[in-house]
Amino acid sequence: MSDEELARERGLLREDQVTSGADTAARGTFGIGGVLAWLAVGVPFLIGLYIAVVKAATLF
Repeated sequence: MSDEELARERGLLREDQVTSGADTAARGTFGIGGVLAWLAVGVPFLIGLYIAVVKAATLF
């Protein structure tokens, strides 16, 4: 590669936009999408758990 081609390829790497933190390196940041996803799964799960516990409590 010539020096010009090498400089152009290095410019395309965009190393300044890469996150180098260990906490976000593998999975990214936990934003509002993650919160909404956990709520969409967690709320119905907790409601079902509550109903199961109430029905089990009536047996004893």
